[in-house]
Parts: sequence; structure tokens; C-alpha cells
Amino acid sequence: CIKCGACYDACKFDAIKRE
Repeated sequence: CIKCGACYDACKFDAIKRE
């Protein structure tokens, strides 16, 4: 996911959730 401020946290959370 591209680092884009607040939405980066959402992307990172989603990635962890998919693991």
C-alpha cells in the first residue's frame, strides 16, 4: 500500500487483518 497519511493506517490494518 502507498503511504498516504491516515489512509496508510487503514491499509496497514487491512493487510494485517488479511494475514
